[in-house]
Amino acid sequence: MLADPGRATLPGPDAARLKNVLCHQVLSGLHAPGARLCAAQVERSHHVSAADVRDAFAALAAEGLLRLTGDDAVVPHIDAARLAEVDEVRRGLQEVTIRRFVRRASPAQRAAVRAAAERFRTLVDSAASSPAALREAYEWFYYLLLRAAGGRNTVDLLLTLREEIGLTMATGLHGPGRAASVADELNAIVAAMEANDVARAVEVADAHLDALSRSALHFSRAR
Repeated sequence: MLADPGRATLPGPDAARLKNVLCHQVLSGLHAPGARLCAAQVERSHHVSAADVRDAFAALAAEGLLRLTGDDAVVPHIDAARLAEVDEVRRGLQEVTIRRFVRRASPAQRAAVRAAAERFRTLVDSAASSPAALREAYEWFYYLLLRAAGGRNTVDLLLTLREEIGLTMATGLHGPGRAASVADELNAIVAAMEANDVARAVEVADAHLDALSRSALHFSRAR
């Protein structure tokens, strides 16, 4: 659960392309947790400038997929104990968001959240979808949910967790069969909120976070 899908636009197409390539390599396991990405080597192998590498690294670090170490970067490990602590915070924030959404969201806002869940499902069913596209569609769903709930403080708190949960969220979406399951989970959350069933929506949303975390831990341990 992230707060805002908006990212700073990368200054050039090479940096954007490199970011997408490195993201795919991390999620595919080519760069396993703990792997070090040497900036100079990435620059040579991908035929881009040092500035492009720096920008791509910075963008991925902001999403939690890399950790910067000087000019280079490292794929972070997912720590089970730390993840459990962060998940506890996320569950609390998620419940507040759902309660506020059910109480405050307008019909147009409810329709937008429903459309975002359906958009995620469409991407899952598309052979042309990419991990980056799925992640952005997932973040857009939660962004609309948070915006409709009107929780500015919740948004700010989640932004502080972005680097902590970026890799967990991305790898949790990427596991075998997980994208289709996530689509089902998002639609179940929406259905419960549309029925004004807060308890059911919170229950489904908590189960969704648990499944993401299990998938992410499995991903980390399998590499």
